[in-house]
Amino acid sequence: MTNSGTSKTNSDGSITLGYKEGVVIPKTNFNFTILQSDENIQYFDYAGMSLLTYKEPVIKNWKLIDETKVINTLKCKKAEVTFKGRNWIAWYSPEIPFPYGPMKFSGLPGLIVKITDDKGDFDFELVKSVSDSNLKKKLVNIRKSRYTKAIETTQSKLKQAKRSADANASGIMASYGTTIIKGREMIREREKEEKKMRNT
Repeated sequence: MTNSGTSKTNSDGSITLGYKEGVVIPKTNFNFTILQSDENIQYFDYAGMSLLTYKEPVIKNWKLIDETKVINTLKCKKAEVTFKGRNWIAWYSPEIPFPYGPMKFSGLPGLIVKITDDKGDFDFELVKSVSDSNLKKKLVNIRKSRYTKAIETTQSKLKQAKRSADANASGIMASYGTTIIKGREMIREREKEEKKMRNT
């Protein structure tokens, strides 16, 4: 999220965040969990009813660049890495000595405050920092069910399991006479209900 980003609270309580001029995204509840440690990044996600997990090593091949910049009042240093086929530029703050960042990015000698890919497709930025004294003992709680009793697998097998679970769910629904075609079954149900109401 860039400094020029916008935030709007909607009447239903949801938040809409703007990240590029003219483009907005709604705040979402991610259905996956990522836990980072000094050695590994562990990703958890559901495939059907099964919680699966895989680990990846922390990114170690960062190239530290002798360049500084202030982002959101934090003095940051530059680093670059090639990860998953993309070139990434990160700005990290040694003032906050935690080696973490957004998504699967970590391993720098300070919190990653901003990271973008060189094509401009992805841009993550810390938009607000609050001192621990202002948190007043507030905690971010992650339900244990999001990361305990998971079955270990690989990233490719997790993706395949998700595809299979989705296909299986569609097959089960089809066996009951429900066809999933971009919400068509919901429209048919509404039409049936409207027709019944008109006939009564």
